[in-house]
Amino acid sequence: MKTTLIPVLSALLLAVAACSEQTDPQVEVQGTVTWNGAPLSDGRLRFVPKSASPEPERMTRVLDGRFCIAGKFGLSPGRYRVEITAFRDAAAPRLDDGLPETPVPLQEQFIPARWNSDSELTIDVPQTSSAEFDFDLE
Repeated sequence: MKTTLIPVLSALLLAVAACSEQTDPQVEVQGTVTWNGAPLSDGRLRFVPKSASPEPERMTRVLDGRFCIAGKFGLSPGRYRVEITAFRDAAAPRLDDGLPETPVPLQEQFIPARWNSDSELTIDVPQTSSAEFDFDLE
């Protein structure tokens, strides 16, 4: 009985090890975003997979020109379209329809569409534990 159990357990351990190797490790992606030569103070990065894989889109925040997406939220290796957005107060506040005396500041998306909704910006995430990308927007 003992001699039969050892080969069965060995085969089971090999099968479990092979299955665990098939999962894609998430890659920590970090870097910088500048707008007109200065660090982007506050914004969002959206990573959209270019392949027809079931990989979900990922988003991360840009703060003081830096971003990092890691852990279970990291990216799988592959090609991604990158969209960068940032908002600021518009020049003139508007009045809220329900409360005429209360000004509500307008927000405007000031990064041009070529870097977000019409973005052709792509990155290739390598099969490593981490990768760094810098985006200089003007």
